[in-house]
Amino acid sequence: MLSSKAKCLSPGSWCTRRSFLETAVPFRAWRYSPQAGELSDLVAPPYDVIGPELQSQLYARSAYNVVRVDLGVTTPQDNETDNRYTRAARLLARWKESGILIRDPEPTVTFVEERFVGPDGRPGVRHGFLAVMRLYDFGEGVVFPHECTLSGPKEDRYRLMEATAMSLSPVFLLYDLPGDDITVAWQAQLSQETPAAVVTGEEGTVTRLWPTADVAFLRMIMESLSGG
Repeated sequence: MLSSKAKCLSPGSWCTRRSFLETAVPFRAWRYSPQAGELSDLVAPPYDVIGPELQSQLYARSAYNVVRVDLGVTTPQDNETDNRYTRAARLLARWKESGILIRDPEPTVTFVEERFVGPDGRPGVRHGFLAVMRLYDFGEGVVFPHECTLSGPKEDRYRLMEATAMSLSPVFLLYDLPGDDITVAWQAQLSQETPAAVVTGEEGTVTRLWPTADVAFLRMIMESLSGG
């Protein structure tokens, strides 16, 4: 997710140069259909904060909870052809075939609002959006990591993405855009509409989603980010 902030503060986030954002484009997202059940039973926290106890609780909530593909259980019998990654791929394929997951008919950008209480007890609001980004080599100096990352988690996420051909753990990025025309336009246009989804997470964070395929609006996003 891309969020407008001046500094990198969140674990796992990346700082970006403005040139990187020239390639932020809409995409055809997969979403849960109504037949999957209540959204609150389907969502899960980020994989790296889920312990065994919470994993079991999430499994019990729904046969379609995202934890089953984002952080599936492991077994002593796991091997190269049957493991948490291959099982995630097969499960996603079944969900698509049965209509549990449905794909946007056209490319969209999804605006996100998160209302939360910070570690200091003060309420906060974060705005951002989900889009597809071009990959750059680290040496190009376009995307800047703010922390050292471990090889184990990186290999885990890569193997999951390779097996499923889906990005189940979006990268959180921060951009610094003077005036932030994108958020201003979102608040003026989309925020007045009923969100497509509203869900409350484990720690009380309320997330609202507004997907849009409006061509003029999407063009404005890309032009703003590229300095056009």
